[in-house]
Amino acid sequence: MRSLPSSMLNLVYLTLCCARVASAFGAYLHVLWNIGDNLTTIGCVVTMIWLLSCPSYEHQKRLSLLFVSAVLEGASVGPLIKVAIDVGHSP
Repeated sequence: MRSLPSSMLNLVYLTLCCARVASAFGAYLHVLWNIGDNLTTIGCVVTMIWLLSCPSYEHQKRLSLLFVSAVLEGASVGPLIKVAIDVGHSP
């Protein structure tokens, strides 16, 4: 089994970190504007399927779809985060 070069592994973790930041941004959008619902969940699933169907040589398109999917996933989880915030602020 071949191991990845260190620079390639750094890019993988950077991409994962950016996707998590995009997901947090989606949750923040839900807290601000209440955008997370079933439509964002369906959108997240659709963009993930679209991402899986893209060929591997279309790097920019795949990265964009990953970030859109992460934002929609964050917005879908946003209602749960909002409940946790509301419970944390109750006396």
